[in-house]
Amino acid sequence: MFNINDLILIDLYFICLESAKTTEGIYSITFYDKLMKRLINQKRISPETDLILNNVLLNNIDLAFKYGRENYVERVIEISNSIMTEIHDFQRRPILSLVEWKYYLKFKHDFVAAEQSFTNATLFARLVGDTYLENKLKEEWKLDTTT
Repeated sequence: MFNINDLILIDLYFICLESAKTTEGIYSITFYDKLMKRLINQKRISPETDLILNNVLLNNIDLAFKYGRENYVERVIEISNSIMTEIHDFQRRPILSLVEWKYYLKFKHDFVAAEQSFTNATLFARLVGDTYLENKLKEEWKLDTTT
């Protein structure tokens, strides 16, 4: 079971892994898989730990997409949604919706579901008055659906 300090170090490790020139040694995909399996099976300890866990999972979801780990993306979506609901922290909800639409496009090839997630993301950004985020989400959607 990871504590808050462990989770912060894992977050830093994932940042280094993302920029690593090779996937060997400490930056191996095997080690990434081991960490992810433990993270997605992490016992829920406290709201504070859950918040950090959610941040680590969402901050580094690009790695799961990069390595084609569909099951990790699915679990991160489930876990993140559960954490946000339990601790009433919806600040990252638009980001989770972005992850959902990318998941639907990349792994499920379901444009309708992806479009619904895009709509949810922009709606939430608009609801909280974050026009910058709303515009960035629209830019990302355009990139994802025109390439």
